[in-house]
Amino acid sequence: MPQMADVFLSPVMQKVERLIFSTNKAALAGYAQNFRGQSEVQVKLFHYSEQDGLDTDALEAQVLSASEATVLLLATAASSYLWFDPEHYPRNVELCTILKKFPEIRVNFIVCPTTNSARDGWQQHQSDLQSVFGDFLPESGKVDLWTDFDPEQDPEQEQIQSLICRAQHKQSLQCQDVHQEPRGGWLWKPVGGFVLLLVVGFGVRQLMRKLSSLSSQLQGLQNETRDLRNRIQLLEAEVVHLRDGQSLQWWEWLQGICSTVASEVASSLSLPLVASFDIDQLTHLRH
Repeated sequence: MPQMADVFLSPVMQKVERLIFSTNKAALAGYAQNFRGQSEVQVKLFHYSEQDGLDTDALEAQVLSASEATVLLLATAASSYLWFDPEHYPRNVELCTILKKFPEIRVNFIVCPTTNSARDGWQQHQSDLQSVFGDFLPESGKVDLWTDFDPEQDPEQEQIQSLICRAQHKQSLQCQDVHQEPRGGWLWKPVGGFVLLLVVGFGVRQLMRKLSSLSSQLQGLQNETRDLRNRIQLLEAEVVHLRDGQSLQWWEWLQGICSTVASEVASSLSLPLVASFDIDQLTHLRH
C-alpha cells in the first residue's frame, strides 16, 4: 500500500493540448487517428477555407491554452507549393502569422501528399525548404511528411470546429445596415415603391402613344401603296390601248400604200388580178 506522502509527491500528469488546422476535413479526420489511445494528448481539430474569412477571435482564444499547433498542407501532383504566398493562400498566411505571435506554442507543418506522384514531387523539394516556407520555416529546419491521406475518410467521426467567419461576416454586415438605416426609413420604402410605380406607369403610357402613332403612319403608307398600285394598273391599260390603236393605224396606212402601188403597177401592166392578189395576201399576213 503506497504511503500518503508518496501520493502527494507523485507528479500530476497534465494533458498536452494540440491544435490541428487544415483546409480539408478528410485530412483532419485521418491525421487525428495518429493520436488515438494517447490519453495525455488532447487534440482539437479546426477547419478553415481559403475562399472565406478567418475567425481570428476564435483562433486566438484557442491558442491561449494550447502548447502545440500543427498545420496540414495538402500537396497535389500539380502543386506549386505556394502555401505561404499571400496572393495564392491568404488565409493560410494569416493563420500562420497569428500562430507565430505566440512564441510559447510550437508550430509544426505536415505536408500531406494526395497521390503517389504528389509525394514524389514533394520529395524533390525537401532539399530547399527555405524557398517554400520562408520566415515560417521551423527553427529545426524540418518539415514532416504524412502519406496516409485518404479522401474518403469520414470527417463526421471527429469533432471538427470551424474557423470560417462567413456567417458572422454576413451577420455583421446586416447589423451594420440596420444601424446605418436613417430614421423614417420604414416610411420611405413604400413611398419609394409608389414613386417607382408612377414612373413605370408613365413610361408605359408614353410607349402606348408612340405605338398608336406608328400604327396610324403604317395605315397611311398602306393606303398610299394601294393608290399607287391602282394608278400603275391604269397606266398599263392605257399603254396597251395605245399600242393596239397605233398598230391598227399602221396597218391601215400600210394597206393603203400597198393598194396604191398595186393599182399603179396593175394599170401599167394591165394585171388587175395580181394587184388584187397582193393586197389580199398582205391583209392575210396582217391577221
